[in-house]
Amino acid sequence: MADPTTTATATMPPASGGRPEWADVEALVLDLFESRATFATTTSATNWISALEPDRRFMLETDGRSRWVQLEHVCECWETFERLGRITRGDVLEPGRCSAVMMGLFAQLPGVSVDGDALVLR
Repeated sequence: MADPTTTATATMPPASGGRPEWADVEALVLDLFESRATFATTTSATNWISALEPDRRFMLETDGRSRWVQLEHVCECWETFERLGRITRGDVLEPGRCSAVMMGLFAQLPGVSVDGDALVLR
């Protein structure tokens, strides 16, 4: 397992120039994979993407564990976020049962702010 050495920061502007879109989430996943940057979730301080099968899934590494995360599940959770405009982990528990990962990913996007235990789409 590769040892990640950097922490992720979302510096890229949304593709639309305003509110983030699904393309921004896809770009973030690709950037995290290519850079091996780490990011935190509520369940693990150190997470990184060690493998990526474009348009299909990515391998998430967390403190000695790994699991495949389906991009289709990430997309469905993103659509929930777009529809609601504000989410907590309970809103994105399904599909995939990896809500902490969804929250950790989405929180990195420009145009998303953290409000307590919720994320808000600006």
